[in-house]
Amino acid sequence: MICLPGGLHGMDGMDGKQERRIGLKKLLLRMVSLVLVMSMAALLFSGCSGGGEDSSGFTEDDYPVTVGNVQFDHSPTGVVVLSPSLADIVLATNYELSLVGRSEECTQEDLAVLPTVGNATAVSTDAIIALSPELVLTDQALSEEQTQTLQNAGIQVLVLQSATTREEIEVLYANVGSILGGAQTGNAKAVKVAQSIFKSLDDINRGIPESEVLVTACYLYDLDGQAATGDTLGGKLIEYAGAVNVLSDSQNGRYERQSLVLGNPTYIFCQPGVKSQLEQDEELSQLAAVQEGRVFEMESSLMQWQGYTLMDAVIFMAGSMYPELLENSSSQEASSEPSSEEGTDSQPSSDASSEAPSDSSSQQDASSQASSSSGQNPFPAGTVLQYGDTGENVTKLQQRLYDLRYLYNEPNGTFDDATQEAVVNFQFQMTMDGKYNHLADGVANDELFELLFADDVQPRV
Repeated sequence: MICLPGGLHGMDGMDGKQERRIGLKKLLLRMVSLVLVMSMAALLFSGCSGGGEDSSGFTEDDYPVTVGNVQFDHSPTGVVVLSPSLADIVLATNYELSLVGRSEECTQEDLAVLPTVGNATAVSTDAIIALSPELVLTDQALSEEQTQTLQNAGIQVLVLQSATTREEIEVLYANVGSILGGAQTGNAKAVKVAQSIFKSLDDINRGIPESEVLVTACYLYDLDGQAATGDTLGGKLIEYAGAVNVLSDSQNGRYERQSLVLGNPTYIFCQPGVKSQLEQDEELSQLAAVQEGRVFEMESSLMQWQGYTLMDAVIFMAGSMYPELLENSSSQEASSEPSSEEGTDSQPSSDASSEAPSDSSSQQDASSQASSSSGQNPFPAGTVLQYGDTGENVTKLQQRLYDLRYLYNEPNGTFDDATQEAVVNFQFQMTMDGKYNHLADGVANDELFELLFADDVQPRV
């Protein structure tokens, strides 16, 4: 049985963003272990071209940078984001420290501490000005009056429209990275993150079991004509998940009821609340997906936001349509997951940043650095590190993963999303090498440490 996280309704009825987040992570990790399809693209330690790096971490070629019609002479010291999708990209590229405010639609839990400045239909320029940002980042143009008011206060407004294709998303990431991290440093970092996400989607798609039966699906925002059509990113995510989108010929996020009826999808994914409407609709209740109990409710944000949420959407849909991917995973997961109180290293590291290597390290330097520290496992027996832990031990783990090119962000002392993915990918590689025969659960323990610091461990290529 697939256990769906809260916010993905239709099977277990769980609620809350934390349950949704944890549930999606577990689903991802089980898929990785069982079908060996999840591996993030290697992010090489290549230096930026041009001049040297200053104390801020930027190179002399990073600024000025121009995006759209706005020029930036330095990284904005404060940014207000009015788009949840752009906020998702900022989080994926680890530039969230630039943010000082958000719109109410930006509901990511990592941004919950930020003050809000109204919603998409009622943005408060007074609230924005009170936060003293240098930039407002949005995917929808503000009114001329609002834009002028902010510009008069010395605040730039930049509109970066949401992307609909893989290539457009890479450009969007490049723009966000260039603004927040520089034309060289930030651009390269953000593009690598975008490429990594899509490599993961490719891997998931390659792991879909072959079938002689055509699997069709759709995503419905409502029954009034809004859906993930063929020209939208959401429509393409359905294809990554291993199905033919029956509304692929529809355009601009709009569909005709007759197209849905004729398409008669095998699976229907929909906004929470739509399932009951389908069941009560005289005509649509006769669809195969409704008749056979293959309607799955999933928050629409998963089909629209463009950070790591892209993977969440594909993982959920693929896991729902191909439950054989997850067979026999429950007992493995139960035997490998430690209790929530076990092995937590809760003291924050005071020198995490000082231990981080420079992004300009060459591949040869990284290889020799990894080799020189191999065989020197610094962790006492019985140490367990997992998602949410903080402290010096986490920094040591991150440093080793960074040296071996499994972790693409510099160590920060927090076992976060990127760290968990790096551990999973290392477990994945060790499984491929025949050295690891357990669930790729993203938890670091004695066995993983021994492999991580073994004399023959090789940096990722």
